[in-house]
Amino acid sequence: MEYVKYVCPKCFYESKEPGLCPNCQVPLVASCPVCGNPIVGEQVHVHE
Repeated sequence: MEYVKYVCPKCFYESKEPGLCPNCQVPLVASCPVCGNPIVGEQVHVHE
């Protein structure tokens, strides 16, 4: 099972927990661990 990553849009710091980037103090953006695209709402990448 792949886990969602949270990535800072400014410095690309990665975390497994949502919250603020410790470097930039901006909200981390959830990204799909499979394709790396940002996750919008509940939409998660699905392999077909």
